[in-house]
Amino acid sequence: GYLAGKLIHYGLPHTCSILIAHFDEEISNAAHLSKKEQGFKNYFIQNHIDQQYNIVKAELNSSNFFEFTERLGGLIESIPDLEGIFVTTSKAFEIASYLKQRRIKKIKIVGYDLLPKNIHFLNDGLISFLINQNPKGQGYWGIKQLADHLVFKKEVSALKFLPLDIITKENVNYFIDVENEDILLNS
Repeated sequence: GYLAGKLIHYGLPHTCSILIAHFDEEISNAAHLSKKEQGFKNYFIQNHIDQQYNIVKAELNSSNFFEFTERLGGLIESIPDLEGIFVTTSKAFEIASYLKQRRIKKIKIVGYDLLPKNIHFLNDGLISFLINQNPKGQGYWGIKQLADHLVFKKEVSALKFLPLDIITKENVNYFIDVENEDILLNS
């Protein structure tokens, strides 16, 4: 969340509104989304710029297209100085698709994960940044630490930090798996 705050802050006017969009999850049951939101807000607080930006939070449901477009459209209309949207899940493509259909280009989007739809909108310039959470690395280290503990009786630390990759349209090809190339090129 903190990294997303820094990324979205690049190039924004000195004062504007930013939307934190949570998708399809009950926030009270999704601690990881609350932590992303708090990290995002902490970026602005710790850099003493929180008074310059109006940060608005919204929960969106993409399973009902009509409800989703009505809610997002209402938010955009009610926040005329909206310049950035931080999507806390892998569904940045939902926002990007909406903005493309309505020819809205002034809103910067930061989201997560290298899904084909997200990469499509990243390459189109509708998503500014994606943060890759390295799911393969997460899986590898989880299994490795489990094996180290069970097989080799090693002490396992409670935390294992993994790097976050900042993905732009200029570097996305370095992160795409060869087996996914056909999917991505045809999306």
